[in-house]
Amino acid sequence: MFPEERHGDPAFVVIGVYTGPVEAGKEVLAPLQELDDPIVDLSEPMSFITLHELQDDIFPTGREYDWWALFADELTGNRR
Repeated sequence: MFPEERHGDPAFVVIGVYTGPVEAGKEVLAPLQELDDPIVDLSEPMSFITLHELQDDIFPTGREYDWWALFADELTGNRR
């Protein structure tokens, strides 16, 4: 899923989810696509199950993971 030449590079993952009409979701989540140059952009309508299956390869079963979540009304400010 991730380009081999980027393996080992520091990175962060942003997963935006909108549950509602597709066109409204595209508008609401558009600012996430402006955060930076993505290594991978999987932005597209998908089922809830597909969303979770995307993470299967990078988060194998049996390891301990620490998850943080944030609900943001808007994204503002300097990103660097």
